[in-house]
Amino acid sequence: MSSDEEEKRRREEEEEDEEAAAAAESGAVLEPEALGPKLQQLRLEPEPAGKPAASRPTPEKAVGPAGRRTPSGGRRPAGKPEASRAARGPGPELDPGPAGLGGEAAGIPLLREASGPRSGPAAWARRLREEYAALIRYVELSREAAGGASGPGGGWFRLEASADGTRWSGRCWAVHRLLRYGFRLQLTVPAAYPAAAPEPALPGLDGKTAKMYRGGRVCLSRHFQPLWARHQPRLGLAHLLALGLAPWLAVEVPELADKGLIAPGDED
Repeated sequence: MSSDEEEKRRREEEEEDEEAAAAAESGAVLEPEALGPKLQQLRLEPEPAGKPAASRPTPEKAVGPAGRRTPSGGRRPAGKPEASRAARGPGPELDPGPAGLGGEAAGIPLLREASGPRSGPAAWARRLREEYAALIRYVELSREAAGGASGPGGGWFRLEASADGTRWSGRCWAVHRLLRYGFRLQLTVPAAYPAAAPEPALPGLDGKTAKMYRGGRVCLSRHFQPLWARHQPRLGLAHLLALGLAPWLAVEVPELADKGLIAPGDED
């Protein structure tokens, strides 16, 4: 066979591949009589014995990116770009769990009521009921994780709310070198809550660490405020304690204790 005949045959095979690829992309169904000799052979020949079905060549395998020849000699038709991931649409988003939280916080119920103190008494009362339920659940999770009690009555914190639910006070505890350190804890719910996160305050540590604002307000702007902004209004006071105050105590209490700035036991 001369070189001209080989070139002519190769072009015919490429045209057949292009027709099959175009039909596959358009969703058309081709009858065997409409296919060229080469594609008829590929579609109609019985599978050789002992040859796996996945290894049988198909016209789709001969299709590559535009203008790029594939090992089987096929070329992508001009004007038909390769289907991209964007053309197929975005894949399903994976749900990493409740608000993407881990540890004990993953077990704290997410809040559904988006009301705040300025939303009216009825709406704020619904939000407070959810806040209480989340706090109770977090106390249970903390006791289970600790295998005992960190503070009097169990858990590592105790809180009581004012009549309107906008001011909370109590105590929190942290353990370092098997010694327990207790601090007075205050929480004030801002008027813009839940869009704005409360700032827990530990008045007894005021002026003892740089990671604290005036009045003992704990600085959580770096690691917690972005998390709150991303997930509000589904986070509540229990999440503030679990993801904001607890990590802060775990870092600051050992440093303050080693420097002799705090003593074991509860503050007066």
